[in-house]
Amino acid sequence: AWVQRRLQMGDRYGMHLHLFHDYVESAGVTLRKEPNWGDNGTGYGVPLAAYTKDEQVRLIQYGLDLLFANGVPKTTLFRAGGWYANLDTLAALEELGFTADSSARTKYTFGRNKLPGYWDISPTMKPYYPSRTNQNRENPANEFPVLEIPDNGADSYAYSAADMIKRFTLNLGDGILTEPQQVTYLSHPHWFDDKEQARVRELFTYIARYNNADDHGPVVYSKTNVIADQWSN
Repeated sequence: AWVQRRLQMGDRYGMHLHLFHDYVESAGVTLRKEPNWGDNGTGYGVPLAAYTKDEQVRLIQYGLDLLFANGVPKTTLFRAGGWYANLDTLAALEELGFTADSSARTKYTFGRNKLPGYWDISPTMKPYYPSRTNQNRENPANEFPVLEIPDNGADSYAYSAADMIKRFTLNLGDGILTEPQQVTYLSHPHWFDDKEQARVRELFTYIARYNNADDHGPVVYSKTNVIADQWSN
């Protein structure tokens, strides 16, 4: 009922998936425990990209079915757990009818095992349709129809306020914006403690200097589904 109320108020949601062992087994997919960025034996740290494209289709579809069975309509937005989406993930999303993904980010390793990710985008990368041969690049002649909305602003768990402000200023540039740009920031509600809240508060206090609503600049605040609509082909 709570989710339905939020949807009726205009909120939207995207699917975010971590591969806990019981989930994978319930989906009827053979369990894999490696690679792993570092969990405590739960499967949380196994990337979606550890599975084949067909397995990823099954895992994602299973999640959609569970949501639908509990009264939640299908979403067309996705983000892989730990940002670990690969070309097979994008192909799986295409097959399942997703229109946008927000797993892209700058180059990284993650977890105590420092598992490298598949992304290596610029911090000023705009939403784009990834190439079928290189997910970090555009290729209009051979692209996935799934819009990539990058987490180019970084995340408030691993980055300082200064880091995130720097990402904002890089995207803002030095002059008048002549074309649209977007900056996405990521937070995790599970451990959004006082220190992380302070970082986010400092970040958005700085960004408010450029709020369009106050006639101070180009900044407007949006939702992922609106960005997807605005940047779609």
